[in-house]
Amino acid sequence: MNPSKYSRTRRLFLQRSAALGAVGMAPLALQLEAIAAAAAQNVEPRVNPKAGGGGIDLSAAAPNYKALVCLFMYGGNDNANFIIPYDQAEYDKYALDRTNLAVARTGDPTVQVTAQTSTNMNLRGLIPLGPLANQGGRTLAFHPNVGKNNVTDPAQFRNDGLPWLWDQGKLAVIANTGPLAVPLTKTEYNNKSKPRPQNLYSHSDQQNTWMNSTAAGYSSTGVGGRIAELVDSQNVPPQGQPKIATCISIAGVNTYQVAETAQAYQINSSGPVGISPVAFFSYNNNTAINNSITAAFNEQITRLRGNHFETQWGSMMNYSLQTKTAITNALAANPLPGSITFRTSGNSLSSQLRMVAKLINASAQLGMVRQIFFVQIGGFDTHGNEFHPQNNTNWNRITEAVYDFYQAMAGIGAANQVTLFSASEFGRTLDSNGLGSDHGWGGHQFVTGGAVQGGQMYGTFPAVALGSADDIGRGSLLPTVSTDQVHANLATWFGLTGTEVNDILPNLQNFSPTNLGFL
Repeated sequence: MNPSKYSRTRRLFLQRSAALGAVGMAPLALQLEAIAAAAAQNVEPRVNPKAGGGGIDLSAAAPNYKALVCLFMYGGNDNANFIIPYDQAEYDKYALDRTNLAVARTGDPTVQVTAQTSTNMNLRGLIPLGPLANQGGRTLAFHPNVGKNNVTDPAQFRNDGLPWLWDQGKLAVIANTGPLAVPLTKTEYNNKSKPRPQNLYSHSDQQNTWMNSTAAGYSSTGVGGRIAELVDSQNVPPQGQPKIATCISIAGVNTYQVAETAQAYQINSSGPVGISPVAFFSYNNNTAINNSITAAFNEQITRLRGNHFETQWGSMMNYSLQTKTAITNALAANPLPGSITFRTSGNSLSSQLRMVAKLINASAQLGMVRQIFFVQIGGFDTHGNEFHPQNNTNWNRITEAVYDFYQAMAGIGAANQVTLFSASEFGRTLDSNGLGSDHGWGGHQFVTGGAVQGGQMYGTFPAVALGSADDIGRGSLLPTVSTDQVHANLATWFGLTGTEVNDILPNLQNFSPTNLGFL
């Protein structure tokens, strides 16, 4: 589980370099296409395309299917303005300590809000949650950005996005979670008497730590990749089709999906990206030239070689091309119902989740029983005066994309089979640096889907005040829920046994409960 970082084999190096698909080949000056069809000439659609579009009822066609979707918020999401105390006394303390970063408790509901003016959304006032019985009766609130756009009636703010999902019991909040090797008190943290995550407050280190859930030590694999190793055998392709990777990223290479042997694949929001050929048109024998290029490339990627590097490169390239063809065929044969829409204008996260929805809708044709997806949104590293406008815009994009994704899953009968969860490398400081916020530790995350026990908060919501028991400096939160506990709940729902969950999360037994119960 924790090998030396210098012990990666040639096989793993090549696998992780090439298996993420043909995307990395697209920028090459010499691009070679039609090769995709030639290398995958026996890969055909298993079902006929639906004449009028539409989808399948996945719960009926594939009742054992399940998917996890990791939504990673790069830069460190500002937890203190995601979930805000609403009770007046608590809010007053929050506003005092946040100074220029505070969001108004109440506002002017007549403020016109559109996607283009989302920087003004926080003028509308908070969206209350609660009182919450398991949080001592406290009433908390969402940031105004997660409410419905383009309305001025406060009663309508909850009819979209995360508030709607919360009210329908389809979204839960996990309070004050972050990487931990063992439970820590503030005294133990200050005394350095117990291990803590390495390189706290470092973006890259904490992104990896969140994704591999190894708070102390090193892991060459991510949690999603380790889960994939255990479920990969359940995905059996139909005859004549390649085996599709359990892990698919629509947002580039990431630590979460790295595995020892299970394949991973990377596409973009428009679908698989192939490699296309140099085409010659100005010669009399251009057809013969182009056919020769295709044939030469196919010979390169299919023939047996004595050199392990060359053999691995060829097999991975061949796999990528076959996968591209199989996925392209499946997407064409299984379009989403016309009633499903995503608000993708200016919202790359929405475009990513739309592609995830398309892949899930086509999963039965590809023989998929378990899938793990990765999407991302950046821009949370708000140290300056971009703090309010950038966070406002990001939460507007997140809430619309996640809501539309849930509605898409409901539309294809997969709402109970797909769980989306958020993650971010760390939270941010409660106090201001004069303009924006700085790097923290613990933060609040959410999980949504038909199987989620929603409308509830899991873990303990901290006191939002400088100098509290959870404050390790400037309002940076000492986590009270470990990432291991979050990943364990997701993995258990995904079908892993208790022994398997403990194997992929070696620090889990240090925490109680090991299952938070949100699924």
